[in-house]
Amino acid sequence: MEDKDELLELVLGTPDQRTTAHQARIRSYIRAWSIEPVRTPRGLDAVIAALPDDMSHSKRVALVHTPQPDLDGFTPVEWLADDGAAYEVITVLTQITGATSPAVLVAKLRTLLGAKLIAYLASVDDTSIVRHWAQGTKEPNVDVVRRLSAAFHTAFILSGYVSAAEIQAWMQGANPILEDMAPAQLLREDPVWTGWFGVLAAARTHVAQAERRLDPDAERVLARTQELFAEPSATEWLFGTSRHLNGARPIDLMILGRCEAVLDALDGVEQNGMG
Repeated sequence: MEDKDELLELVLGTPDQRTTAHQARIRSYIRAWSIEPVRTPRGLDAVIAALPDDMSHSKRVALVHTPQPDLDGFTPVEWLADDGAAYEVITVLTQITGATSPAVLVAKLRTLLGAKLIAYLASVDDTSIVRHWAQGTKEPNVDVVRRLSAAFHTAFILSGYVSAAEIQAWMQGANPILEDMAPAQLLREDPVWTGWFGVLAAARTHVAQAERRLDPDAERVLARTQELFAEPSATEWLFGTSRHLNGARPIDLMILGRCEAVLDALDGVEQNGMG
C-alpha cells in the first residue's frame, strides 16, 4: 500500500493534525506503532484502495483526517478506529467533490466482480448502466453506492488471496455461514448494515481457509492431526489448549505461522498421550 513513513502519516496524520482533536486515540496508535510498526485501523487499506490511483499521498492523508458530518463528525481514521464500517467511509468519500466518485468505485469493482454481478447487486437489468456508472456519464443513487461499497470492501479482502474468478464464484455460491445464502444475495436483499456483517465474517473465514490452503505446513498439521485423532476429537484438539504448547491453542500458533511447533506438539501427543 504505502511505505512505512507514509503509512504512519496515514494513520496518525501530519504533525499539525496530531495536535488536534481525539488525542487519546492518537496516542494509542503511537503506542501501538512502537510495538507493531504497521498497525492500521481495520478497513483503512480498503478505503485507500477505493481512492483514485493517481491521488497524491498528501491528499490521501488530508482526506482520511478530515472530519465528516456523515460520519458523526469523525474523521475516516477515527471512525475506523472505533470499529465503524469501512463501506460507510467509502460511501461518504464518493460524495465529496475532489475525493473519489461513484465512477472510480464502480470501475475498480468491475475488475473484481464484473459488470453482470455489479448489475445484480444494484438491482438493475442492463449491464450498460454499469458501464455508464464506470464512465461517470450516469451516477447510481446513494443506496446503490452503499451496497457496492460493501461489495468492494468484501472483494478487496478476498483479492489478496484468491483470483477475481474465485471471488465472483464465492460471491454467488451458497455459503453455510450465511445459512446457505449467497453473499451477493445477502448484500442485494438485506439492509446493508445487517447483511454486511455476515458477509464480512464469511469473507474472513474464506481468507483463513485460503491461507491454510497456501501453507504446506498447515496442511501437514491438519493431516497429522487426523492421523492421531478421529473427529470430533481432531477439531477439539486444534481449538483447545494444549499442555504440549504451554497452554496455547494449536490453531492460534498456526495462524501465527508457527506450524512446526504444532507438529512438535503432535509428536508429544503421540508419545505421551492427549494434551
